[in-house]
Amino acid sequence: FMGKVRSRSLESIRLQDAEDRKIGDELVARVDRFLKEKHDAEAVDRTGEIPAEVMQGMAAMGLFGMKIPKEYGGLGLSQTNYMRVLARVCSHCGSTAAMLSAHQSIGTPATAIRSPASRPSLISTKPSCSPPTFTAARSRREPLTT
Repeated sequence: FMGKVRSRSLESIRLQDAEDRKIGDELVARVDRFLKEKHDAEAVDRTGEIPAEVMQGMAAMGLFGMKIPKEYGGLGLSQTNYMRVLARVCSHCGSTAAMLSAHQSIGTPATAIRSPASRPSLISTKPSCSPPTFTAARSRREPLTT
């Protein structure tokens, strides 16, 4: 960055309130324990696969529904807490964080862009969109080029 910082624009940043911080602290601690006890990041690097037990454990904690509103079966986390959890997962295993982030960014933005009436048809109310029931993905087709 070679520009000039406009300090006035920084004043609008809201700090995380105590109640939201507590929610995040508790979830990050649970995620941290799970990663240390159940997730072998080096094995993921060697095999190129995230074990089903890890996927199921993350689903049981609701991590596949972090950004889904509570009324649809998700955790309804604030953006700050979502990023705190994702940062913790990333510090343990980048591959797992990439998969988890892709699921949140591809599969759950429908809650923000669709009308409330159409949301139930877009969001699984299964336990936090847990695998193997649902893992978000997107495919894009492009014409073959030569």
